[in-house]
Amino acid sequence: MSAYLGVQQARDFCQMRGLAHDAFDDQQFGALLLRASELLDQICTWRGTKSDSAQQRGWPRHDVRDGTGELMTGVPHEVIAASVSLALQLGTDEREAYRNCGLADGVAQERVGDIQVRYSTDKYQLPPVLRQLWPLLRASQAIQITRA
Repeated sequence: MSAYLGVQQARDFCQMRGLAHDAFDDQQFGALLLRASELLDQICTWRGTKSDSAQQRGWPRHDVRDGTGELMTGVPHEVIAASVSLALQLGTDEREAYRNCGLADGVAQERVGDIQVRYSTDKYQLPPVLRQLWPLLRASQAIQITRA
């Protein structure tokens, strides 16, 4: 399997935005990018259809338009940004990465005396990663009709 972007492309992305990425060697960063790509495809129902039914990742896709109405080609910037952000989170705080994807509840309250922990279960708030990708996602109740 391959990630949405390679290690050097991800490092360039981080460098241009001042994001710390030097804590990971190329092999580690590559593995984190792959995990992030797999996780995004797991949690996202993308708009449109795959460009090639045999492709490993969810992008590139056909029949997806950007905010100006233009057809999108390649892997969108939002997917690249989410992949890098998620990879960095997976490498530093895996629980937080999963929480940001909506796959783990966040701790809403803690108490040390008599030990009490309460978890946030706000199911109506869209997780940060999905908020970032919202324009590219298909609504869960949407029906897509394609011609054969």
